[in-house]
Amino acid sequence: MVHSALTAAPTLFLERGGLFAEEPFNIRLGFYRENFDALASALVQAAGQA
Repeated sequence: MVHSALTAAPTLFLERGGLFAEEPFNIRLGFYRENFDALASALVQAAGQA
């Protein structure tokens, strides 16, 4: 469940044309964005290996 939530989260920040929209992402996550990306990546990798 965590894996699917983390892989679906980036789709919340897509613009028309399928590009990632950084502004809404930065507004919602503020200065935590680098840590969020690292955590999401690590959890996806760990879940994929399990």
